[in-house]
Amino acid sequence: MKKRFFRPYVGRDYYRGFDNGKKVLVLGASHYCAYNEDSTKFNCPVWHECTSLERKDSSPFNETCPYYREMNGNAKKLEDCTINELNHFLDGDEYTSYRNFTKLMMEKFNIGNEQSVWDRLAFANYVQYFVPYVTTPNQTRSDMVNFEAFMETVDELNPDIVIVWGTKIPEHFSRGYIQKLVPVLEKQKNGYFWKLELNKHKIIIVNPYHPSDWGRAWSGNAGRFVDAFKYALNAPYDGEY
Repeated sequence: MKKRFFRPYVGRDYYRGFDNGKKVLVLGASHYCAYNEDSTKFNCPVWHECTSLERKDSSPFNETCPYYREMNGNAKKLEDCTINELNHFLDGDEYTSYRNFTKLMMEKFNIGNEQSVWDRLAFANYVQYFVPYVTTPNQTRSDMVNFEAFMETVDELNPDIVIVWGTKIPEHFSRGYIQKLVPVLEKQKNGYFWKLELNKHKIIIVNPYHPSDWGRAWSGNAGRFVDAFKYALNAPYDGEY
C-alpha cells in the first residue's frame, strides 16, 4: 500500500549527480496551510479537516482543495504541492528556507543561479499531510507512515546522500519502532551524520539545522554543514563519520 502523498520534486539533472556522480535528496520537514478563518486572503471551509493533527490525512481533498479551486482553477492537486512550491520559488516567490539553502549552495559550490542548484537536487518533505502551523509537530509512533513514505521516495530515487533539514526528523529516526523498519539506520559518533541502508542501497545522511534560520542556528552553523556535505560527497560510505 502506498504511504506517500506528496510527490517529490526531482531536478532535471538529478540522476547525473550533484558532484562525483552522487545523487542528493534534500528532506524538509512539512507543508503547512494558513488559510483558516483568520486568514485575510482565503478562508478554507475544510481547513480544520485537512490540517487535523488527529486525522493526519489531507488526501481526501487532493482534487477538491477549495483554495486551488477558488484561486487557481482546477488544474492543481495537493499531491503536487512540493513540486509547485519549488517551482514557485524558482519563479521568484519568497520562501525563506529555500532562499537560505539555495544561496549557500550557490556561494560555496560555485553554482551560477538558483535553477542550476535545484536542477541537481531532489526534494521531499517528511510529513505527508498539511500541518496547521509553521512548526512541525513532534513525530510519534502514529507518524510511522511518514517514515514509510520517506522510504518509498528513497527506494524510487536511490539517492547516495540525503540532507535532512532540522532536528525533528532525526529525533523520529532514533525511535526503536522506526529503527526496526530498515536494515540500517545508525547515528554516527559526531551526531551530524547517519548511515541508512535500504534494499542493499547505502546512503549517507547529513543533518544540518533547518535553513528557516530560526534563532540563527542555520547561518551560524552554515560552514559546518558545507564541510560535512563536501566530506560526504567525497568519502566512501564505509568511511569514518
